[in-house]
Amino acid sequence: MAYFKGVEILDQKIKQKVTTANIYKVFNKFIRPMLSKEEFTYLEEIEKFMLEEIEPRLDYAKDVYELFPILGKGNYMQ
Repeated sequence: MAYFKGVEILDQKIKQKVTTANIYKVFNKFIRPMLSKEEFTYLEEIEKFMLEEIEPRLDYAKDVYELFPILGKGNYMQ
């Protein structure tokens, strides 16, 4: 009996464009008017940390708890 690990529903061309950085760009366009300059600066700081420190270490086969020390290093988690 064969088991499926996942189903690919997005075309490869689209999948290449659906990156975390691109999602942040779209999100920021909509959220910017609702935040103060200080809040938006903090949001950009978190996004940069997530792209540089967390995303390269993401492994969907591993437990999320392994990322907690990295978040602690950035003072985003105690």
